[in-house]
Amino acid sequence: MMQTEVVDRVVREHTEMQEYLLQWEAALLQLDSGDYTGWLRGIEHLWRLVPFLDAELPRHFRAEEEQLFPRVEARHPDAVKALAGFLGEHAELAREWRGYKQDLLYCDAVGVTQPARERGIELIGRLRQHIREEEAALLPLVEAA
Repeated sequence: MMQTEVVDRVVREHTEMQEYLLQWEAALLQLDSGDYTGWLRGIEHLWRLVPFLDAELPRHFRAEEEQLFPRVEARHPDAVKALAGFLGEHAELAREWRGYKQDLLYCDAVGVTQPARERGIELIGRLRQHIREEEAALLPLVEAA
């Protein structure tokens, strides 16, 4: 895969992820709409998002680690520390996603929204930050090569 193809794919996937993050955030906010119908719509929407995120997060992280990271490291050996940081973030974000799903199960079972909402909002923010940092720190290194 060529450099520009790798960068274009990462940017395309990040854009798609941002769209899903907006949907996820909106569904979390519905949980606290104050009425059962709003809560039900929110929880249903959240469960519709789970299969995509279950598949996409690990697949995307793996693709970056196998295609993007080696290109950056080969041309910019001084970026190894940054790459290790992003690799660690991938593992942490995957762990947080699993924890969020547990909170969502609890929310669905007993109707307590706070843990799922809070962890979800926090995770959405962390994913957005991660995307911004990757695009700012890594993509220019690949494009410059």
